[in-house]
Amino acid sequence: MIQPWLASLLGVVAGGIAAFLLAYAIRAAYKLENEGNLDYQNAVGMTGTVYIRVPKARSGSGKVSVLVQERLSEADAVTDDLDDLLPGEAIEVLSVDGETTLVVKRK
Repeated sequence: MIQPWLASLLGVVAGGIAAFLLAYAIRAAYKLENEGNLDYQNAVGMTGTVYIRVPKARSGSGKVSVLVQERLSEADAVTDDLDDLLPGEAIEVLSVDGETTLVVKRK
């Protein structure tokens, strides 16, 4: 038969090990957490396609589809080109205007 003090000691040790392992597992799970926010600066230099016509000479904005941070993203876009960029045309991202508007050119 096991002594009560020994059983208590083994219970405390086992509980401490379990608490340590749980804390380690939770800490590992928090490391997997991601904000999920897109940083459109990462799109500079990337290529994509026009989704909605982009008017010439920044006379308005259209939409483009670009792969940003391993996600296909649809973003507002303007161009300095002298011709409109039509749907389906290949584009290259030159810079970001504001936070979410891409400056693009025909590729």
